[in-house]
Amino acid sequence: MVWRLGIDTLEERIEKLLEEIKRSVEETMSRIEDMLERGDVKKAYNVWRSEGRRTLEGFRTKLREIKNMLEKAEMKDLDEISETINSYIEESIKKIEDLEYRVEEKLQKILKKKTKLTRTIFYSIKGNVLEILDSTRQAVEEARNRIEESLKELTDALTSSYVVSVRLRKADLEIIDELVEAGIFKSRSEAVAFFTRKGIELSDKWIEKIIEQVRKIKELRKSIREEIEKSIQKPKEQ
Repeated sequence: MVWRLGIDTLEERIEKLLEEIKRSVEETMSRIEDMLERGDVKKAYNVWRSEGRRTLEGFRTKLREIKNMLEKAEMKDLDEISETINSYIEESIKKIEDLEYRVEEKLQKILKKKTKLTRTIFYSIKGNVLEILDSTRQAVEEARNRIEESLKELTDALTSSYVVSVRLRKADLEIIDELVEAGIFKSRSEAVAFFTRKGIELSDKWIEKIIEQVRKIKELRKSIREEIEKSIQKPKEQ
């Protein structure tokens, strides 16, 4: 189904962005940890100031890309879901900004006091970012489930309304029943779905053509049954 393909594609693109963020964070933090192992505190700080902060800025950018994807999807009747995800993304961006501020503040204090820089701060950065990534994945999965549920409810409601509208038009319903009886459709529901999907209105001229063809089919079926009955009765008479 088209809508399912849309959700799958969107989820795949979001997952790709999240993996890019995770890889970037892990690579940057790994470099900083190596420098700390060698005791090169100042270099580790400089890398954080440049690459680390750029990584978090990239994180914010990627989250905004996800937000834009959801907004551009324009999925009808799912505004509440979209708002929930967008709200979560804004909250995640704020968490990243707060994290960046806290780390910078701690590093400044450590450098001023000339105390030994530990890896705790950078572990905190990595842990916080990965936690937000996991939460974002969960939010996307939850959104997917809610979207599928909403679309199913919408489809069921529309199908129900189609049947009701047909019931209100007795003449059309009789024509549909004749089509089913003639074997054109397997059931009334299938016929209703066909006409609704195609947007066909049962105009008087169209009805006349349909009735004419249905009658021909009925006559042909009747004729075939009679011939079969005759061929069965002949051996008995002999």
